[in-house]
Amino acid sequence: MQNQQTKEKLAAALKTLLLEKPFERITIREIVGQCGMNRQTFYYHFNDIYDLLEWMYHQEMVSLLSPYQEPEDWKKNSLTLLNYIHENALICKRVLNSPGYKQLRRFVFMDFRALYRKFFDKMALGHEFDEEFKTFLADFYAFGVEGYVIRWIEDGMKESPEQIAEQLAFFVEQNDIGRDSLQTPEQQP
Repeated sequence: MQNQQTKEKLAAALKTLLLEKPFERITIREIVGQCGMNRQTFYYHFNDIYDLLEWMYHQEMVSLLSPYQEPEDWKKNSLTLLNYIHENALICKRVLNSPGYKQLRRFVFMDFRALYRKFFDKMALGHEFDEEFKTFLADFYAFGVEGYVIRWIEDGMKESPEQIAEQLAFFVEQNDIGRDSLQTPEQQP
């Protein structure tokens, strides 16, 4: 529990500093100074600032998405992720425009990939579908969403999270993502 609290304090310090200046100008010395710790404590928990950033994104998403565990919650989860990005717009923009952009992109990709994978797994219940193809579909949709969300951040988030979530839902529903789409082309009639 103590380790978790220490990590949370370091993440909170990073977020506070991100509101003040660009990611690439933040030092470990500033992070630990912000929360009254020393560098050794930081390095006990994290390899570097990028490791802390990735942990912060992951932890915040786990806490936000934990109420929605069912595959059919993918729409709610999408909106939750988009709201998080919107509420942390300055932080996300600063990270995106820094060497830490890989962590932001990975965060967006991995979380949306998990949502789509759960959805495809649910659609396949009771049927035999190719696992590799479900993974391909989840990756395909997640890469598309990642690219769109990154552009949304870069363009100043003119659309609301609700508008983006509706567009994502429309895309999935209009493309009739269902059991038939989980079959590889060779399996389809």
